[in-house]
Amino acid sequence: MSDKTIFLLGASGFIGGHTLKRLGEDLPSYRVIALVRDINANPEKKAKVAALHPNVELVDGDLNDATLIKSYASKYPITVNVASSDHPVSVKATLDGLEEHSGSGGGGPPIYIHISGMGVISDNARGERVENIKPLSDLDYHPTKVPRTNVHLDSDIPITEAGERTVNRVRTAIVYPGWVYGEGVGAQRTTFGVRIYRALFPAAGHAGTWGPGENQMTSVHVVDVASAITTLLKAMLEGRADEGKDGHCKSHFVLSEQPLYTMKDFTAAFGDALYKHGELKEGGSKPFPPSITDQMGDLGWCSLGGNQIGSADRLRKLGWEPVESRKISVFESMPLELEVAFQAAPVLETAPGERKQQTL
Repeated sequence: MSDKTIFLLGASGFIGGHTLKRLGEDLPSYRVIALVRDINANPEKKAKVAALHPNVELVDGDLNDATLIKSYASKYPITVNVASSDHPVSVKATLDGLEEHSGSGGGGPPIYIHISGMGVISDNARGERVENIKPLSDLDYHPTKVPRTNVHLDSDIPITEAGERTVNRVRTAIVYPGWVYGEGVGAQRTTFGVRIYRALFPAAGHAGTWGPGENQMTSVHVVDVASAITTLLKAMLEGRADEGKDGHCKSHFVLSEQPLYTMKDFTAAFGDALYKHGELKEGGSKPFPPSITDQMGDLGWCSLGGNQIGSADRLRKLGWEPVESRKISVFESMPLELEVAFQAAPVLETAPGERKQQTL
């Protein structure tokens, strides 16, 4: 692959900031062209993103700029999307551009790495406890094997199909982080989980869960998510990735070794912290009423009310390890994340109906 250029979507986001920084560290010979929303109208944001990589060019645009995205994806051999797990418009534009690049015959099939989330394997348990769940290995996962009503599939299935084609093929890979925690770098320093709960909890008057909150989650530090992406990309460039004969690179779960936790325990700790800070009138956690859960519909029940338990076996075969997650757990990180969040505004960038465009 002679052209050492990466087209990056989401560089100003929470995961995107760490990914851009890591690309500069792990692939220093590659330049990055990053699509960033309203970059020319926000000098401070522009400076923060630009400081993360020594050879980055910033392009003003957002995920709905389909023509722009297609144009850039068609020009370059690598596209990485860490902007959104659920944005079919940008996914289609990216795939259209990459297929055009592939059809041109220059340099072989292009690479597309896309971020999704573990909500795809949710059992939709409605917050109920389910005993003796066997972790699902990413070696056994395929988007067509889970309920079609689960989140992220509207984007994941077209990406998978593009990777399995034999004509104008694209080497596609999807990464599936668990509950992402930690402190961000660059323009966005607070994780989406913190932002969404800081908006929902005051609206309800208390911290809460979808159903009783006995459903269990796996977690991973944002630094380990970024290292997973660069580990995968390097393996694909070197021909070491777990790819089929048609070039489709399989799905990769990104999970730590930290113990499982229930959403009841997590939201209770979160609620106690917001109570101490004066954002709530009571601590602890209790189930949300329909007036709150209905705002997100099936998305909320699938993402926040189901068990999401997997095993990150493909990445481990490539030598990836959750190094940062071993240093600090999701509960130990919470006070640090909230201290950053308390200093930041606004609380949330999207309305409840738009949350499906974020990675959960």
